[in-house]
Amino acid sequence: MNVLIIPASNWVFMPPTHVQELAERLGEKDKVYGIYYYVPCMKSKVYTLPRNVKLIEMSTFARVSSVGFQQILNALSALTKIINIVKKYDINVIINENIFLSHLYNIIPNNVLKVFDFSDFFPDSATIYYPHSPLKDFSYGLAWFLTKCNLENADICISPSKTLLKMAKERGCNKEFFLPNSVDTEFYVYSHRYRMSIRRKLKIRPNDVVFVIVGVVEPWIDFEIVFEGLKMLKSIYKDHVKLLIVGSSITGYDKSLKMIIKEKGLEGIVYFTDYLPTSDVPKYLSAADIGVISYVGEQINSVVRLPVKFFIYSSMSLPVLSTPLPEISSLNPRHVMFFNSAEEFFRLAVKLLENRDEIAILRKYARVFAKKYDIRKIIEEFREFLLKEFK
Repeated sequence: MNVLIIPASNWVFMPPTHVQELAERLGEKDKVYGIYYYVPCMKSKVYTLPRNVKLIEMSTFARVSSVGFQQILNALSALTKIINIVKKYDINVIINENIFLSHLYNIIPNNVLKVFDFSDFFPDSATIYYPHSPLKDFSYGLAWFLTKCNLENADICISPSKTLLKMAKERGCNKEFFLPNSVDTEFYVYSHRYRMSIRRKLKIRPNDVVFVIVGVVEPWIDFEIVFEGLKMLKSIYKDHVKLLIVGSSITGYDKSLKMIIKEKGLEGIVYFTDYLPTSDVPKYLSAADIGVISYVGEQINSVVRLPVKFFIYSSMSLPVLSTPLPEISSLNPRHVMFFNSAEEFFRLAVKLLENRDEIAILRKYARVFAKKYDIRKIIEEFREFLLKEFK
């Protein structure tokens, strides 16, 4: 197959996403191409470049600092460029995650299989940064309109969420394929050696209990509920409980969090790693004891998510405390406990802290669970599906 990947985010200047990991794995057997835009304000933030994907920079007539506006302003010129790419590289499958290119399906030849990656409820993502702005309703409406156009016109809709796939079908999607988030269980492996070395580096004692949040540090993560729960834990366990935040912010949101941490008196027990090369992430996760998933509750995304961090925690042998996520519940993972409030987070954490043997049991189960969702198995199933569809 010759596959063109069109991600929703910027391939070079932002952390990798669901569709980019998919591209990397498909590229092990097929010719895979990916597009990206040059973003001036992010030139110093070059993330790990793909090994198996040929990147193509999109020519732009308008270069702005916002990734979103970059895509909007250059949407029409991007369509022309994509048509040329399809011809030049004999593309026979397009996987598109960018809702601004909803007209793509109508201008690409019929012999090219057109796949829409419904990886996220995009209207929520479009409005998370300005909840009180007059532009919120307009942005939400526009994003939902464009999402529906993609759902109606694509040959196939894929998603890591069964809830989103059901929504896609209701909105006219021709065919759906459930592509759950997954994990490289050979890469995300607990290491006692790194546990000790990272703890020494961060000045965390061997017997301290470390909670961890991994991923992009942005407003859709409900840090407030975790900070409140951590504050309660600190009142009992003093500085023997820690929170490690593994990831960076695209927008500078971490600066606001650091002010909140100071206000709550949590300095010294909350650690930020900022951006880490992908190769270092398992090392830092090895230093943790309990993974945390916490999403703001008022968004549809809070219901439909089956986040990749859940599988990463599992592969790293971590029990998980999470806000309620039906997509996770449906998998019946015994190593996950759900909380709705800071008080529930506190109670569940105390239960684990007072029973270290239970943590050890859950660690073993988490690892076994993760192997059922190894990325090699998941991607091979998807690849076979694509081969059947475009032939």
